[in-house]
Amino acid sequence: LEPKTLDEILETIKTVGAATDTETRAGEIVDKLGARIEKIRALLSNERDKPRVFCLEWLDPPYAAGHWVPEMVEIAGGENGLGMPGEPSFKVTWDDIADYAPHIMLIMPCGFDVEKTLHEIDTVTSNEQWFSLPSTSKGHIYLVDANSYFSRPGPRIVDGLEIMAKIFHRDSMKSYDPPANSVINLRNYMHLELFMGSRMRIKITLTLLLAAACMYLSIALATDVSPRRIVSLSPNLTQVIFALGEGDRVV
Repeated sequence: LEPKTLDEILETIKTVGAATDTETRAGEIVDKLGARIEKIRALLSNERDKPRVFCLEWLDPPYAAGHWVPEMVEIAGGENGLGMPGEPSFKVTWDDIADYAPHIMLIMPCGFDVEKTLHEIDTVTSNEQWFSLPSTSKGHIYLVDANSYFSRPGPRIVDGLEIMAKIFHRDSMKSYDPPANSVINLRNYMHLELFMGSRMRIKITLTLLLAAACMYLSIALATDVSPRRIVSLSPNLTQVIFALGEGDRVV
């Protein structure tokens, strides 16, 4: 139950379904998630403009995101140049990032939501290579809710894929709106601060922030007896169990 790719995440859902006597429901969820993945793949596979994307999974020291994230970048119509599909995240230097010269950077510290990342953003923006990056000069730095949509290998990873696709190819994804509080454009956020005349980060709700600034908003082991109660020691497996409609059995 330690998936490293999108296919392995889907298999994990089936495994949890078998362990909780909800195989049919698990199969339905996997089919729907798989269909959404293939829809994005088919929609964007012929895109000629594939931006170079860097996914920053940790701030200091900087880490390139691994496991399923590089695969997500490619399916969403981006070019993955630093992360290694199916392999763990790894440490890089800011010189490595500058040499790669990403068109788009997704900042997704493991376990962080957007608000927590904002509190730590000076860690990266104070780096001397920051302003030399094309992603910075073009205003294509995005903070995403990694905790909900990218870090954990559960059903919502497919929401993360759709969020990526919207960022990379918003014209092709016009009918899709990302979940509230899932992503912000960093330059728009900073412009909002300046406009409001604050010398320190303005504490407003992310819902209002997105409305004003965002460019989008637009296991239990299997037995012969069905378990009555489920103990989950893993957040991503708990997410799967709730998706299967068995949340009331979790203790």
